Amino acid sequence: MLISILAEGRVPIGFELGGVDSRMAPRKQEPALPKLTDDERPVVLDRVKSLRSEIKGLQEQTPNSPEFKKWNHAVWNLVCRYSDFDTHKTSFGFLSFRDERSFSVVPSYGEPKPSPEDFDSQVYQAALLEAGGILSVMIQQLEDAERARGGTRAIVVTAEPDPIEIVVNLCRRFHRVVRQIRQRHEKRPTLDVSDEYDVQDLVHALLTLRFDDIRPEEWTPSYAGGSSRMDFLLWEERIVLEVKKTRQNLRDREVGSQLIEDIARYGSHPLCKVLVCFVYDPEERLQNPRGLENDLSGIREGLDVRVVIEPRR
Repeated sequence: MLISILAEGRVPIGFELGGVDSRMAPRKQEPALPKLTDDERPVVLDRVKSLRSEIKGLQEQTPNSPEFKKWNHAVWNLVCRYSDFDTHKTSFGFLSFRDERSFSVVPSYGEPKPSPEDFDSQVYQAALLEAGGILSVMIQQLEDAERARGGTRAIVVTAEPDPIEIVVNLCRRFHRVVRQIRQRHEKRPTLDVSDEYDVQDLVHALLTLRFDDIRPEEWTPSYAGGSSRMDFLLWEERIVLEVKKTRQNLRDREVGSQLIEDIARYGSHPLCKVLVCFVYDPEERLQNPRGLENDLSGIREGLDVRVVIEPRR
């Protein structure tokens, strides 16, 4: 569903917080933060960063959940005390919203109009997105103020890990994991990675260490007269991970053909921006694994394609 804002230059609010109920609030220039002492600023900065980091987990909650209410109360107090975002303060809550005049809900072709529950869920997600944006502005302003002090307190900017590199590195280290789990204490039972399903199960478990929304076995668009299922879709990152394991009748030529078909199929998938193809070849059945990687990796059919064949040799 697409939510389009009908009022130009306005932010959808419709959220009730602390007795305040504002349906639409005009957006204005980003105000400067109130003056904070040198001792206050680092504390506030750390607190704002902490609250922003909790938004991802709140996306799976509801407006009535204890987790959201606790977070909402903390943000509300912080914004009221340390920010001049008067017109945005009600963006941090969602206790009631029924004014559909503020939004136009445009279904995708062939989809029905959303139910009131679905509509409320979309507005809740929009509120969290708006809150994240405002907290990010506060963080930037606080960090700018810290730098303006002449570096008396170093600001360490830690870049978010690239999700593509996380997936690729997971594939690169997969064989090490397989070898390690075979070395159980007192020869206790372990996962025997002997076929493609075993590889998929272990990959899925490893993905949960770094990603929250993992959707296995999603349908792909029709290609060459038929449709199939992808192995894993990382929904938020728009990354598809295809997993294969070589076997007696799956060698260089067959693997190459399957990968070419995968690339063509996912080129028309609306949620796939990056395709990672992981080929597990523990028996070294492939004659030229590095050639397959080099030939098929790159921008193909509008996709960023990464082919990973392990273990390396």
